[in-house]
Amino acid sequence: MNKLEITNPIREQCFSLPELAEGQVQSVLSALENLISVDNMKGINKIILTGCGDSYFAGIATQEIFKEFSGTFTTSVHRAIDVSRFLDEKTLTKDTLVIVVSASGGAARLVEAVKNANAFGSETLMITNNNTSPAAKLSKYVLVVDTPAVPYATLGLRNYYASLIGLTFTAMKIGIAKGKISENILMDTAEALVKYTLSYENRFEEIDDKMYNLAREWNNLKSYDYIGDGKDRASALFSAAKIVEACGKFTTHDDSEDWCHVNHFLTDSERVGTIIYVDKNEANESRVLETIKQAQGIFRPILIITNNAELKINEGVNICKLPETPKGYEFLYPMLNYIPAAILAGYIAELNKEPYFRGEGSVWDSPGVQTIKTSKIQ
Repeated sequence: MNKLEITNPIREQCFSLPELAEGQVQSVLSALENLISVDNMKGINKIILTGCGDSYFAGIATQEIFKEFSGTFTTSVHRAIDVSRFLDEKTLTKDTLVIVVSASGGAARLVEAVKNANAFGSETLMITNNNTSPAAKLSKYVLVVDTPAVPYATLGLRNYYASLIGLTFTAMKIGIAKGKISENILMDTAEALVKYTLSYENRFEEIDDKMYNLAREWNNLKSYDYIGDGKDRASALFSAAKIVEACGKFTTHDDSEDWCHVNHFLTDSERVGTIIYVDKNEANESRVLETIKQAQGIFRPILIITNNAELKINEGVNICKLPETPKGYEFLYPMLNYIPAAILAGYIAELNKEPYFRGEGSVWDSPGVQTIKTSKIQ
């Protein structure tokens, strides 16, 4: 079988990111130009990032960017249900900006999150691709990322990339308003991000070949286990979500330390595909390498996704080496490092002839079972 015979929307969306990059960055920068009032942002001392699923992961991926560039005292990431049901006036203060991320903006919990934040006097900003959604209509500010539509957009590859861009430059715009950074830093980062995305064009075929061949080996494994630390935790979570949404496969995820305490003890090790993120620029690299050895010791099938071109691992371990970020812009790494695992999920779905999200009209899609949008709003 030729890999082109089982091309798929996930693969195609990943391949489209370099072409999307410059236009997407410019759309976000244009939308931000007059969106955030300098006077209002000067009073913001705390930021809460929230969302559901991929959008929540985007907050994790960019949390450190907010801490570094926004000029606020604290930045935290919360699930939408936490913001909607569990946070109160002690957290949702008037000097807090709640940033709600969602491409569609239709989930009930997102509407609740905005309503709750508004009720306690916090500022609210929605990052979305749909300014007519219920959550967007309730938000004080709405940043429309304006991502062009493609088939199977709900798989989220382009939307996730756009959300990361929206969050990154929102952080920087706030930092400019608060005098933390200059406009030049924002523009240089925009240029670096486009350059970094374009660097994948020359590596896509190599990555694609590796993931296609690995999918043929792994398509009948029992489950898939994803390991990532720090901002790479977001990529591990996003990758795990794709294997469930695309393939319906059982999945787990953890960080490199806790994995050794818990998931290490899963039975049928030889049938648990293990995807491990290694970032050479992070202080945790030595711990991750120990975790890899531990996974090898119990005969796990392993895929390592890394930006370390010099990484040497024992024979039998699959390694996918990624382009490096431009020097000084290492914080952009999670913008794209999820691509190999996403492509792998797309190929496994095709090999198993599995419909995405279990198929339109299936029991998973039936009224009363699927409650993301119909759940009671309180």
